[in-house]
Amino acid sequence: MQRLKVCLAIVAALSSGLSAETQKKNDPIVTIEGAKNPELIPEWAAWRSAFNFMAGPAAPEVPIPTRVVVVTTAEQQAWIRKEALRVIKEENDIHAGAAKLREGHTAETLPQVMEELNRMEMRRRRIVLAGRDRLLGADLPPAAHAALREFVEIVRKGITASMPKSQLAEYALPE
Repeated sequence: MQRLKVCLAIVAALSSGLSAETQKKNDPIVTIEGAKNPELIPEWAAWRSAFNFMAGPAAPEVPIPTRVVVVTTAEQQAWIRKEALRVIKEENDIHAGAAKLREGHTAETLPQVMEELNRMEMRRRRIVLAGRDRLLGADLPPAAHAALREFVEIVRKGITASMPKSQLAEYALPE
């Protein structure tokens, strides 16, 4: 399987919901490479990428990793895919709401807009983590839980994230 590579470039305050403080020119951009430091890629980011893969187009095959397919039934695979689709839909709904919020801001409303965008981002991350918890708490064979975790670790190593240095702690939230 080809490694997934996701680049999260979080450099524009209005497109990501970051505070105005991160716009300072003296706030260097840092890059976290999952291949070198997978422990620095948060759970929400790794699981979000895994869900995104499993929610992809179902042709020619349903995009459930082979390591999961070989230890689950067709019914269990369908449930895993349904969960991935659910997480990505909920996340996309929040993203659409954030886009509308960004469009209607003025200089006067910018602080409130930024605060709401940050709340929406945390909500989006919690949706992903709730999906993870549903999968790992489901009545699946232990080998399926292990295969899902292994897949997420592979995905984690393919993530590259860039952001202002001042946002490193926030990137790791909520866990």
